[in-house]
Parts: sequence; C-alpha cells; structure tokens
Amino acid sequence: MVDIEQLGDLADATDVDEFAPESTDAFTTSEEETELPALERSEGGADAVELQEIHEVSGVEPANLNHYLDGRQRTFMIGHVEGRHDAFLPVQLHLSGGVTVTADREIYDGPRTRMSVLVPNLDRLPIRMKSRMESADFDIVETLEDREPENDYQRLRKIGVERSSNERDRLEQERVREFSEDTLLCKDGTIPEPTEFVVEKDYIVGVVKNHHKRYLDFEDDQVMFGMDVGERTWLFEIERSGNPLLSCYLRIRQVDEDPRTGVVRVEIHPDREHEIDHICRRILD
Repeated sequence: MVDIEQLGDLADATDVDEFAPESTDAFTTSEEETELPALERSEGGADAVELQEIHEVSGVEPANLNHYLDGRQRTFMIGHVEGRHDAFLPVQLHLSGGVTVTADREIYDGPRTRMSVLVPNLDRLPIRMKSRMESADFDIVETLEDREPENDYQRLRKIGVERSSNERDRLEQERVREFSEDTLLCKDGTIPEPTEFVVEKDYIVGVVKNHHKRYLDFEDDQVMFGMDVGERTWLFEIERSGNPLLSCYLRIRQVDEDPRTGVVRVEIHPDREHEIDHICRRILD
C-alpha cells in the first residue's frame, strides 16, 4: 500500500531538478479528470428488438434485484520526472474503491480498495528513482505496457488517467466474479467488456447515467427525452466483446434543465428480455 511518507521518501531519493511535485501539501487532481469527456455521438440507428413504442413499467412487479455494485476512482498528479531521452514523464497516483450494497443499503461486500503509482515505463526513469520504486512496498503500474513509445507529456497524462480507469474496472470485475447470490446484480455503468460477463453471467444489469454515445436516431432521441417518469423505450441491440446485449432508456425522475437529467440507459443479457419491465420497475424503485 502507498502512503504519504513513502511517496515523500521517493521524492527525497532523487535530485531536486529530477522530481518536481505540483503541490507540497497535498496531491492535486489531474485536470484531465475534470474535463468533459470526448463526445462519441454516433449516427445512432441501433436495431430494435421490439415494437418502437414507449412502455409504462410502474405498474408491474419489480424484479429480484437486491444488490448494487458501485465504484469510483481518482487520479492524482504526484509530479514529473525528466526521464531518459530528454522526455518529461508524469508520475501519478491511482486510488479506486468498490462496494456492493443490498436494497436496505447494508454493505454486502467491501469496500475493496486499490492504490498504485502510475509511471509510463520504469526503464525510462532515472536509475536511482527506478531502483527506489522497485524496492518500495507499493504497487507500480506501467501505463505504456503493450503500447508504442510515447514522449508527448500531455498524452502521457491522459494515458495515465485512462489506465487509472482500467484499474477501477479490474476491481469491479473482481467483485462481479465473486458475486454468488441467486439474484440479479445491478452494476453502476456498463456491463463489463470481458466475454465471460457478456455471454455467461446473465445476472448482471448495467445502469448507465451518461449519454455520451448515441444509440437511437435523432427523431427517437426526442421521444426518449420526452418520456414521463416510469416509462422506458423499446429494447434495442448493442454489441460488447463481439456479442449482443440488449438496452433501453428509462426515465427515473422528472426532467431538469437538461432533458437527459433523470434518464438512465439499462443493459441486460439477451436471455433477460422478457424481464425488462420488471427490471426497470426495480431500478425505478
């Protein structure tokens, strides 16, 4: 595990001009984390698997969906190092956690946490820093593993934030693999990418709160934004790991300034198609 003293020792092991912390009192959040994400607004047109009409779900029985998995991560900038080949290399800190709670808001599993130091590549660090990091008692993640060499400092920081997100995904996937209850598991965000989750584990329900990617046609988007609380769109097919999943939009609360507010996108295994109204009712509850 990483602690502040160990990171301070790491800085002390190098020359002042080799290591330049951005803050001497506290870590600062990487600004890439607070920027708006890159938009992925596609053309839409996902194939519908039922009649393209709005469905009311508030009057049906709720599904047996009593466990909810959520996770988060933070990426902090520790400092930068002038590495070999005259490249500035960011050193970042990853923190993530995941917890599964019951419908009564009691903890079922967790919280589980992960902490690691992110560096582009150990071999590109100054020799003394590399030696000190390798002998320290904390997890080191090389963000350029399996990637082409990269010298653009800004790009290296973004790669670090991306890898930090991947580390949180790994933590959440471990929790999904260990889930053993005979019930549905609601996961904050998409159903994970690995094929085993898409094909074999049909009990995962994904609830996505952002709408950076378009799945419906423009005209259908307007229908989705105009839904009342307790209404869902028709199911449409999406793809994950080369395999089909089903998805729909559900309004869980009244519209605010932004018409997307209060709308979530639900993902389910195709074998759960007949349960979608009951699943949406439980999410609405």
